[in-house]
Amino acid sequence: MHEAAGAAKTRSTPSLTWSELQLLISASKSKPGLEGMELSIRQAGQETGLSHDTLRYYERIGLLGAVTRNSGGQRRYTTADISRLRFVKRAQAMDFSLEEIGQLLALREQPGDVRSDVRRMTETKLAAIEQRIESLTRLRDELAQLISACRTSNAGCPIIARMDSRHAPEGEPS
Repeated sequence: MHEAAGAAKTRSTPSLTWSELQLLISASKSKPGLEGMELSIRQAGQETGLSHDTLRYYERIGLLGAVTRNSGGQRRYTTADISRLRFVKRAQAMDFSLEEIGQLLALREQPGDVRSDVRRMTETKLAAIEQRIESLTRLRDELAQLISACRTSNAGCPIIARMDSRHAPEGEPS
């Protein structure tokens, strides 16, 4: 088995462009045989992990274009629709808002080099996340101190007293 792994390392592999890599990743997440098929809303939900209501909502707000319908009026999701829905789901996992995801989708469809625009949006998102982490770290430290104070308190509850405080700490609303 080790020889096969060594042989695989010596084979030259062609370089892939970013688009080709994304296509491979997307294709690897699809079930075999889905290419070119149209899926029902139930199947699309199973394939993406999104609820029927979410699928309808994304269509209504324009994150997903008008979904084709069969002669009975039922939604039929294409491979491109599923790819777009997976993109939305991944972007949400990265903490992008639906509005930001709409902007990212527009950039995704735009011809030419959009890296600087996407990078700028991502840098802004990262800064916001770092700020939230700092805020959560301060909150964690404050709660730990309050728990410690509560354990050693003989009278009254320091946690309730802190929440009841008329003077909010710096950076918090009064």
